Amino acid sequence: MSLPYNQALSLIADEDYEAALAQLDLAIEADALQCEYFVKRSFVHNKVKSFEKSLEDAQKALDIDNKHPFALLRKGIALFQLDTDDSQAACILNEAKSIFLSKGKDKHAAEAEAWYNKCKTPIIEVAAEEIPAISKSFDWYQSVSHVTIELKAAGYTNEQVQVDIQPQEITLDIDGGKISYNWELCEEIDPSGSNCKVGPKKIELRLKKVNPKLQWPTLECSTMASTPIITTFSLPSAYSSSRNWDSIVKEEEEINPEGDEALNALFQNIYKDASDETRRAMVKSFQTSGGTCLSTNWDEVGEKDYENERVAPKGMQWKDWEGKKLPMKEDD
Repeated sequence: MSLPYNQALSLIADEDYEAALAQLDLAIEADALQCEYFVKRSFVHNKVKSFEKSLEDAQKALDIDNKHPFALLRKGIALFQLDTDDSQAACILNEAKSIFLSKGKDKHAAEAEAWYNKCKTPIIEVAAEEIPAISKSFDWYQSVSHVTIELKAAGYTNEQVQVDIQPQEITLDIDGGKISYNWELCEEIDPSGSNCKVGPKKIELRLKKVNPKLQWPTLECSTMASTPIITTFSLPSAYSSSRNWDSIVKEEEEINPEGDEALNALFQNIYKDASDETRRAMVKSFQTSGGTCLSTNWDEVGEKDYENERVAPKGMQWKDWEGKKLPMKEDD
């Protein structure tokens, strides 16, 4: 397949149908004998409601391969949507279904059967003056970029449908206001990127979201029951992990104290479980030696004069706060 065709497939996945059509035109200009190109362009024409062009491309695909099931499917759908000959559409869709089944493509066979059933269901047309009270029945759905509202309304023309699209309100009048709709949207849309299309059997409003990351919880603000869900996407780091390393480091610090903190913790543990004599030995030896000695033996500490037997690192001297030399044991 050509590069423009592959680009078209990517654009279709993003619902950018106008750009996809441009790429499919390039692909067909380069090779007009590829059945798949015409089938795909027929599909895109259908998406933008160009049913006549969709039918033309489906027929061009069948001129290349008259048993191509997708070409038959596209032709049958286009005939039904143009409301020209439902019996012909039903016959073509039934043929597409049979070919799909023979190829083991049950999903596509089911799609062809669904359209076939629509063709076989009689549509009762009601004159405008016989339309009952205003109906508020409609369907809506959304994609990443758009919200779509569909109304089942057959037999209307573009001239009979007036629509006013505002950032957060839509007003639709059919047949001079005999049927009216008004939606106060729960989120904001871009009117310049939105449109209304009138088809043989339905009216479709395609509304462009201002915030494409926002998944609407409901169509109208008056029925909103919960806070909108914001969907964001981010790429994980190559070294990402679900573990909370900050808490682990904190736990390690608490378990393994260092420096003075570790020394004090050691003293506290010894002092806490010691006898009275051991505690006295610890206090006296540590305080009177200036912190250079710690003993738990009271028999030794009770008799020893730490103040006169102070020791200091080589080359250093014990002195009081006024700088006077204090007695100490000389180094050997």
